[in-house]
Amino acid sequence: MTNTIDRYCEHLYYNLGLSQQTVEVYISEVQRFSLFFVQENLQSITSDHVYSYLAHRNSDNSLENKTVQRIISSLNNYFRFLCEENIIESNPIDFIQRPRTTDSFPLVLTEEDVETLLDSLKTDNILDQRDRCLFELIYSCGLRVSEVIRLKLVDVFLEDRVVKVTGKREKERLIPLVDATKLCLENYMLHVRPKFLRISSDMLFLGRRGYGLSRKGVWKRFHQLCEKAGVKAHVHTLRHSYATHLVQNGADLRAVQALLGHSSIITTEIYTHTAKKNLQKVYETYHPSEIEGNERIF
Repeated sequence: MTNTIDRYCEHLYYNLGLSQQTVEVYISEVQRFSLFFVQENLQSITSDHVYSYLAHRNSDNSLENKTVQRIISSLNNYFRFLCEENIIESNPIDFIQRPRTTDSFPLVLTEEDVETLLDSLKTDNILDQRDRCLFELIYSCGLRVSEVIRLKLVDVFLEDRVVKVTGKREKERLIPLVDATKLCLENYMLHVRPKFLRISSDMLFLGRRGYGLSRKGVWKRFHQLCEKAGVKAHVHTLRHSYATHLVQNGADLRAVQALLGHSSIITTEIYTHTAKKNLQKVYETYHPSEIEGNERIF
């Protein structure tokens, strides 16, 4: 299967324009499958082989349904590609029953939690000053980590109060800057970023050695920040929180879709459910009938 996997990898990159991270996930799953059936011919693979492989992967019943779905989806894309290339006649995944998953909603912070998180950064420390601007920008613009580490100086238009972001499949979008974020960026670019310059670089956010920040570097700093502030979250939680807060405050769903860079409105709709879920929690917590000692008044 090695040659076909290489061709499939090129197809994902150049024909579909998927990100490196997504391609790595797809290829990893296909490679594990091919190693399990290293002696088998591609044309001989059937749904029974796939079921056997899934049983092997889940021999200790530790896999969640979501993980099983990811494996099936990755293999399905691969075999569909083989069918399109006339390498095999039929897709064995067509006969695989996919496990059901319950609706899962992303973790979202309250606006107060976000404020607590950002305010925990000291202003007399240049790393904290940089991170304050970094995470402020991620939250206030709903950016992915992959998007924020790719930002360059030329992508920031302070006078126009917008930032140009390059998202998945190299799609560009302009996101407006609120006053607080604009001021934060101004301060960072004028007074903080020059202190990180060790080499010539056009990247917006720099590390101690003057190079652009890495994905792992951002994750590590955010994890340290959360531990310090006593908040449980991931970096991507800021993006989820941004979208949910917009919906809660009455933003049009199509506008939120454009700001997030979603290709489908269906992906954005999850934030309407998340917003309703959060409102329900507030209602149950603060409604007079739910507070001990208070009687419901009609």
